[in-house]
Amino acid sequence: MNTKQKLIASALKLFNEKWFENTSTTSICKDAGFSSWALFVHFKTKNDLLDYLYVSIKKRYFDFVFWNLDPSLKLLDKIREVLKRSFQYYLNNYQEYVFMKSFANSIHISRIAKEEIEFEMQEFLKLIDELKNNWIIIHEDNNLLISAISGIFYSLVEYLQQTWDEDIEKCIDLVLRTIKK
Repeated sequence: MNTKQKLIASALKLFNEKWFENTSTTSICKDAGFSSWALFVHFKTKNDLLDYLYVSIKKRYFDFVFWNLDPSLKLLDKIREVLKRSFQYYLNNYQEYVFMKSFANSIHISRIAKEEIEFEMQEFLKLIDELKNNWIIIHEDNNLLISAISGIFYSLVEYLQQTWDEDIEKCIDLVLRTIKK
């Protein structure tokens, strides 16, 4: 792991443990094993590091979820596969899940980082629109649907993490019951 990767790993750990406001750049550097100036070689500010972490996690998540998704799948099977991959990603990268749950709506994430992620979400939003247009899910505002999906999804990730229940399918069914027609 290079210096930047170690700093990012320490920031992820400390932001999850102590929250953003209670994590100093010095503590990130110390945890990573570097002097207090090391962070500023790679990031202008702690907020820039936070944005980088947020965007890079979201991009890895979307790449994992949508990579090689079979376009011939029926719409309901496609959303099931997206949900299955989402559960798998966050269960295998639980610290990233904790971070995203904590910081998804944070005032500390810059507008630019949020806009970059909105661009990354286009494939997911396109799927939501297809599901609505084909009367598979309820016709509601996309932000409301995403909030409903996210709320139950986050709770179920924690359930699966705590119980080590391997039945992701029943969790997918619960999410879909929230939005299905």
